[in-house]
Amino acid sequence: AWSVMGNDELARDLKELQGMDYSGDGEALKAARALFAKALETPGGLRIETLHAFAGRVLRRFPLEARVPPGFKELDEADNKALWTKAARKSFDKLKANPHRWPLFAELMKEIGGKRYDGAIEVITGSASKLHRFLHDARTPERRFEAISTTLAAPLVPAGEVLRELMDTGLPRQELSAAINELRALGSTNDIKFSDRLLSVMDAADLKAAMEDYRKAFYDSNGNQREKPPYTKKLHGTIVEDLFAPGTGREVDRFLRLENDVKAALLRDRTVTLLEIAADVMAEHDHEKRIRAGLDFDDLIANTRDLLTGPGLAEWVLYKLDGGISHVLLDEAQDTSPD
Repeated sequence: AWSVMGNDELARDLKELQGMDYSGDGEALKAARALFAKALETPGGLRIETLHAFAGRVLRRFPLEARVPPGFKELDEADNKALWTKAARKSFDKLKANPHRWPLFAELMKEIGGKRYDGAIEVITGSASKLHRFLHDARTPERRFEAISTTLAAPLVPAGEVLRELMDTGLPRQELSAAINELRALGSTNDIKFSDRLLSVMDAADLKAAMEDYRKAFYDSNGNQREKPPYTKKLHGTIVEDLFAPGTGREVDRFLRLENDVKAALLRDRTVTLLEIAADVMAEHDHEKRIRAGLDFDDLIANTRDLLTGPGLAEWVLYKLDGGISHVLLDEAQDTSPD
C-alpha cells in the first residue's frame, strides 16, 4: 500500500501509473501517501461499480427528473435479447402482411445473407444506440435520404436513375456505333471482341449486368483502372481512341464519374432500406420495454447522460449528486460507452 511503501518503490509505482519520475520529490510522494490514506478513510468506503450500475443508481434517485418509470426494471442481456427477438418477429410479420412494404423485407434478407430474424437483429442491435440517435435526428425517410446522400456525396435521385444515365440515356450511342465500325474495319481479333462487347452493352436490357460488362473497357483483370487501352495500335487517332484512351478518353471520364455516383446511390438506397426496417423494429422494441417498465443498458447510459446534461433540472441534479461525490476515477476509460 502506498501509505507504508518506501520512497523508491512508491516513485516506481507512480512512474508506471503516470509516466512521470517522482524520485527525490518528497512533497509529491507525501501527497500520494496522503491521497491513498484519504481514500481508505472515505466514509462508507470506496464505491466501486460499473458505469451501468452508477447510471441505474442515479436514475432510481431521480426517476421523475429523468422521465423514467419509478421502480423500473433493469433488463439484463438475456431479457433484452428476448425482447429484440419478439420485436423483430412482430415487425417482420407486419411487413410480410403488407404487399407495399414486402420488398423492404426481401431487400433486408438479401443484405444480411439470408440469415432471417437472427441476422436482422444482429445488424440492428450491434448499432442500436447510434441508430437511436440518427433516427431521432432524421425522423422521416426523406430526411434520412438527404442525410445519407450528403454523407456519401450521392446524387439526390434514386440509384436507378443514375444507372439509367450511365448505361442508357447518357450512353453516347451514335459515337459508340462509329467506334464499333472502326474496330471491325481496322482492328484485330481482340478489337473485334471489344466491338462485340460494346454492341452487347448497347443492346442490354439488364442495366446492372451491362455496367459490369462495360467496366472491362475501363478496368484491367485485377480491378485497377486501365493503363493500357482496350484496343490495338491500329485504332490510334480514331474515335475509338477519343472515347477509350486511358486517362483522357471522353467515355472513360464519363463512365468513371458516373460509376462513382451509381455506387454511392446504391449504397445510400440500401442503407435507407435497412433504416426503414430498423425504425420499425426499434419502435416495437421500445414498446415492449415500455409495457414492462424496463430499461436496457443503452437506456441507462442515454437517460443518465440526458439527465446530467439537459437544460433545466441538470444543475439541480448535479448539485444534489455533488454532495455525495468528491472524486470519480474511471478505470479502462477507453472501453466505456461513447455516450
